[in-house]
Amino acid sequence: MADKEFLLENLAGMLKSKRYKHSIRCADCAVKLARLYGADPEKAWIAGLTHDISRGQERDLIKEWAILDKGCLSDYEEQHFDVLHSYASAWHLKSNLGIRDEEILNAVRFHTCGSPDMDILAKVVFAADYLEPGRGHLSWKDREQLMTLSVDQLILTILDATEHFLTKNGITLSPDSRELYEVLTKR
Repeated sequence: MADKEFLLENLAGMLKSKRYKHSIRCADCAVKLARLYGADPEKAWIAGLTHDISRGQERDLIKEWAILDKGCLSDYEEQHFDVLHSYASAWHLKSNLGIRDEEILNAVRFHTCGSPDMDILAKVVFAADYLEPGRGHLSWKDREQLMTLSVDQLILTILDATEHFLTKNGITLSPDSRELYEVLTKR
């Protein structure tokens, strides 16, 4: 596993204070969710901590790293730049920080839109990014209530809330999110 101090130093050098604090809270939330849902807490901490690591980079570099990680971008990804940091972060972890664990890399890749290929670790990080206590859209009571759901019900609830928010802002839910929703509702 990666050295925690090394990751914290690298993260601090790449992110502004607000995003750094969000990443710390997300890592802590991911550990809590990992213990609740049966994922590896150490991997959850690493993925939760580093999920946004590329977020402070220049747009061109984020796009370049995303293409290096993914190969090519979908039409949705080309039109919605904000989703590219997930792939860019995974590429940075693998290529620049030496993290080779595919569970961790996929959890980082899928934290923004989800994927029908998500394992339990990826679901935990996806949920932690939404639930971390610095996010203002949930009360403590709502947050605690959501954590009583099964992990798949939690993901479906987050996808519903995300679609509502995006639709209100004239944005469509990503094809990956829709496919994940369909897979989870068929279980």
